Amino acid sequence: MSTKPAPALQNLAVLAKNLNEVSDLVTAEITDFEKTLNDLRLGVPAWVNAGEEHIDDPQSPLTRIYVLGYARHQGKWGLLSGDYVEEHDDYPDDQSIVFLKDAPREIRIKAIKAFPKLIAELASEAQRVTEDLKNQLETARTIKAGLKKPTQ
Repeated sequence: MSTKPAPALQNLAVLAKNLNEVSDLVTAEITDFEKTLNDLRLGVPAWVNAGEEHIDDPQSPLTRIYVLGYARHQGKWGLLSGDYVEEHDDYPDDQSIVFLKDAPREIRIKAIKAFPKLIAELASEAQRVTEDLKNQLETARTIKAGLKKPTQ
């Protein structure tokens, strides 16, 4: 019996090495993107659809929805992924939400494609919150002005 690995196994070993190297590079890019968002200190959460998958179920067809978000999770702001079955849930529960850099490779691939949508949603949310804050500031100033004692 030969102790040399078969050519197919050698090829698989090379492919695995390449796959893992590229996967590590993708994770590094995700980490860098997350740091860039954190450095902005937005403090505004946003979620977007990152894809869907149809599940063949003999009883009824189901759709798994994948979401990408930027929000606070476990006390830290970061890029998050989650999923839920559309026919059973409205949104992912806390158990399905994980930091994107820790998500499975297939989820990270789906999520990266949704980065432009997430940036647009973050901008929209930041604009909405800014306008809301401006309105509340005006309300606070009006209330404060009404509380001031008249001068004599």
